[in-house]
Amino acid sequence: MKKILTVLALAAAVLGVSCDRPEEPQVKPTLTVSPSELAFAASGNSSKTVTVTAENVGWEITMSDESKAWITVTENSDGKTLTVSVSDNEAETARNGSFTLTPDNVKVDPKRVTVSQEGAEVGDLSFSLDPTALTFDGEGAPAQEVVVAVSDAKLTWTAAPEEAAKDWITVTASGDKISVSVADNPDTTERSGNVIVTPDTKSVNPKAVRVTQKGKVLPPSLSTSVESGKLEFDYSVVVGTTVYVTAVDVNWDAKVSDTPDVVGNPVEWLKVSGITKENVDTPYFSVRPETNTTTEARSAYVVVTSDNPEVPNVTIEVVQAGGKEFLTNLTAPVEITDMGTGVVNDVFFSPNQKWLDRPIAMWSLTLLAPGVERSKDWMGYWHYTGVGTRLYIELYSERIVYNDDGEYYLPDGDYAVAADEMDENDHAVLVPFTVKPGEETNGNMSIVGGSWYLEVIGDAEEDVYGDMAPISSGTLHVARSGEEYTLTMDFKDDAGFSITGTCVTKLDNIRVNFFERPDPSEPEEPEDPDEGGELPPFGPPTE
Repeated sequence: MKKILTVLALAAAVLGVSCDRPEEPQVKPTLTVSPSELAFAASGNSSKTVTVTAENVGWEITMSDESKAWITVTENSDGKTLTVSVSDNEAETARNGSFTLTPDNVKVDPKRVTVSQEGAEVGDLSFSLDPTALTFDGEGAPAQEVVVAVSDAKLTWTAAPEEAAKDWITVTASGDKISVSVADNPDTTERSGNVIVTPDTKSVNPKAVRVTQKGKVLPPSLSTSVESGKLEFDYSVVVGTTVYVTAVDVNWDAKVSDTPDVVGNPVEWLKVSGITKENVDTPYFSVRPETNTTTEARSAYVVVTSDNPEVPNVTIEVVQAGGKEFLTNLTAPVEITDMGTGVVNDVFFSPNQKWLDRPIAMWSLTLLAPGVERSKDWMGYWHYTGVGTRLYIELYSERIVYNDDGEYYLPDGDYAVAADEMDENDHAVLVPFTVKPGEETNGNMSIVGGSWYLEVIGDAEEDVYGDMAPISSGTLHVARSGEEYTLTMDFKDDAGFSITGTCVTKLDNIRVNFFERPDPSEPEEPEDPDEGGELPPFGPPTE
């Protein structure tokens, strides 16, 4: 046997190849605002917009009490813009303030927006508004009045909502009063705008009434993303289904029941997990049935409940198909005739540490007839093309330890197909000269569990199979002559069809898992003061 290549891997003891998915590129966190300076007249101002660009970072608005007294900053529902407005400055002197966007990442600098406002011009004519701010409920809000008091009757004025608020604020002027009404707010978020009162004299500045409307108050309710009210699963499920929950003014929970309500009994084969309510836009949970080992379909219910007795529960029916009677698709015995020569082999082997008392060594054999080829995708998975036999055999030989030459041989003998038995601590009892039987797969036959016979028929098309059968019983006879092995198969699948034949190969492409490691129970050798000490095992090399 040729010397083999040691694979620097940390896993894949039995099931074969393991791979790392490429990491997603990380976006550098950044935070910018535009503009960073805002200037307002002394009175009659429309609100202004600041655009916030945040990449991979959250933020919050902070402002001093002095600035809060005359500056209002509202975060809009798009999460990308801020609306900034100021109250009228009745004083002659200009004033300055600011607010800051503080990021939740210390590596990102805070962004400050400065706000300046001119001082009022004092003239012979003036007017005042009372009140200067109005607040309305989200729906069905009655109109409110603002009184306009002028210093001289010759000062006239007009009132109108600012352009951005014309679609929801209505203004009617009568005498010295302004009637302000608002349309119902269709959103649950607060909105605001200004009513501008403009004198007919240019020397007198306009003034604004700030109008704020609360968000629409939704009635308590509960719904899920399963609009049909039914989830259907195959008999074997690898990944569950995520159910999203929309809950308004209620607390909720999800439970499994054998009846459409929560008074039923628990269902052992159906699991609800991953209930997530905090720090997400939409709460959710996962539903996953266990593999149905019977041939009969079965059903149960997931009931989403609320703490409000007036809000009805949401019931989701879960239906799972019956399992297969057999994993095999064989309809007759199979005799393997294309593995007498030219067989491609790929072997993973796990020797024992010399200090570890384990009775077996693990082998994983991939054997391909000359007509079968394989290629690896970017994720590290193998795909098979061509026409011919593909065998995957997992087995335990007698104990074999690491050796300095790095040469290993599969021991001769008869290997019987048998499942692992479990001891009283639920640990597998590993028996030498055993072939692991084929197991249920997730539908991806590129990665099978246990030992399988597969017939590749796709020619140029990847992963197309004809016969597929788990190896469920029987024996494998191993005989080595020099560098060449003869593997004689006398197997049966789970339906009792025989799988027989002979494979002749050198098993010369063996890859060894893990490293040989020192006995952890032995103390480390003390450092030699004359030599300056020694590096521990697997330490960095010296210069």
